[in-house]
Amino acid sequence: MEDVHNNSSTQEPALSLPTLNSEQYRQLLSLLSKQQSEGNTLGTSGTSVGTGFMAGKHFSFLTSFTNGDWIIDSGASDHITPNLGLLKTAQKLRYPGFITMPNGKHSKIAHVGRAQLTPNLKLSNVLHVPDFQFNLLSVSKLCEQITRRVIFTPTNCILQDPMLQEVVLGRASNGLYHVQDLSNSVRAMEKKNSVVLHGAQQNCNLPILGQNVTFSESDSWHFRLGHLSFEKMKHVDLPCFNKRTNSICSICPKARLHRQSFPLSNTRASRIFELIHVDIWGPYRCSTYDGYKYFLTIVDDFSRATWVHLMTSKSNAFPLLQTFVSFVETQFGTPVKSIRTDNGLEFQDTTALLFYANKGIIHQKSCVDTPQQNGIVERKHKHLLEVARALLLQANLPQHFWGESMLTAVYLINRFPTPLLEYKTPFELLYKEKPSYTHLRVFGCLCYASTLTRNRGKFQPRASTCIFLGYPYGQKAYKVYSLETKKIMISRDVLFYENCFPFMQSDTADHSTLPLPFMMYLTILFIHNLHKTPQSNSRPLTLHLSLHSNIMI
Repeated sequence: MEDVHNNSSTQEPALSLPTLNSEQYRQLLSLLSKQQSEGNTLGTSGTSVGTGFMAGKHFSFLTSFTNGDWIIDSGASDHITPNLGLLKTAQKLRYPGFITMPNGKHSKIAHVGRAQLTPNLKLSNVLHVPDFQFNLLSVSKLCEQITRRVIFTPTNCILQDPMLQEVVLGRASNGLYHVQDLSNSVRAMEKKNSVVLHGAQQNCNLPILGQNVTFSESDSWHFRLGHLSFEKMKHVDLPCFNKRTNSICSICPKARLHRQSFPLSNTRASRIFELIHVDIWGPYRCSTYDGYKYFLTIVDDFSRATWVHLMTSKSNAFPLLQTFVSFVETQFGTPVKSIRTDNGLEFQDTTALLFYANKGIIHQKSCVDTPQQNGIVERKHKHLLEVARALLLQANLPQHFWGESMLTAVYLINRFPTPLLEYKTPFELLYKEKPSYTHLRVFGCLCYASTLTRNRGKFQPRASTCIFLGYPYGQKAYKVYSLETKKIMISRDVLFYENCFPFMQSDTADHSTLPLPFMMYLTILFIHNLHKTPQSNSRPLTLHLSLHSNIMI
């Protein structure tokens, strides 16, 4: 300010405020200079007028404050006061310290001590800087000391404790937040003798910082019983308990609030493909033998018919959905009206949104982390996994066959009667005819598939040893896995042995019938051994045949 004063006596000011002309600017500087000299002579009196640099401001206009006033400053790193009389247990610094003010000036720190901000709040590590002109209350240090939130509004500075109780710490005046004199409020509060945290008498402006808070008898028992609900407290024989029902506890919702239950949907589509449910399952830790880790599930809301498509990655999902929509339009002559999915990005990128718009399809999405809103397909996943798991376990197949068991599971489920459809099958509602069950075979059983004539000689085997893996789509045949070539085959000429499972590790003596080729081989070995040792008629004969197990005869 001194440099500005000196220059103003000899030359025009270098800049002027937007609302002041040159003459008004000189008068303002003269007034500020006068107030500064008066402030120096009244430094020991009860009131002083100060001008200077505040955090974030290049200059400030005339501001009146008392020596006990504190200005709340979010830009100050420490509490600062020029008045040593405000400090309790002040100590001199053993080594000199300085603070840097916004104008770049360095001021010496003379003492460090504690200051009584209010009757119930003490400030620690307050810096005594004689050259300073204001009492600054550092917001960062205050939050660190009392672990409360500081909230600034256009008119007030509010402290909020963990129980959401609030107290007005300061009020805005001339662009600054001044700490209020809370002594009168404290006396009024002490007359009331308690702070009501529950019910309609709550007062958010009471200064409760650092004081002993007393509760009503009902609240005290509520706390003693671990926040037992007031409704249940009515049935507990407690002394002096007021059985009121309109109490509100701010802790109980934070500790006990849980998500609301989801009611079962009573709405259902009126025709096939009016609404389809879509979801992705995976990735599974073990990929299938051909590299799939995911599957896409599509469920028709009306018929509950289900389609499953195996996928190597999630990026395959939407192209498969597009293909399915075209399939429905061609095969059933009806458009898909609505598609319900979760919030997966696969179904709501730019390509997907354009596809929905062009087709006139309504895309329904569930809320974030709310799979219950897509519950039909989620429950269908559960059903699919249960059936697929049973198929794998009955045949003891390796984990990498889970994809085939899943495809077989959905094939069977579409032919299961369900009470949701009045014990009709999804197949029946979709194709208007009852499904046939005569072609079904036991999953994972031993079978022999005919080899191709062009790849075999006259004296080569006519069949390959296989296991049955399901029903290929669009073919009147069976899908089998060759144990000899380790490849998948599709064949209509298959001989099944549904009571024999090649991958069983346990003894297969439970099975009543062995495959025909093995029975022939057993008979030949028996006759051969009988002719070789005729004296052995009186002794039982034991042969060991191996088909992933030992068979005792």
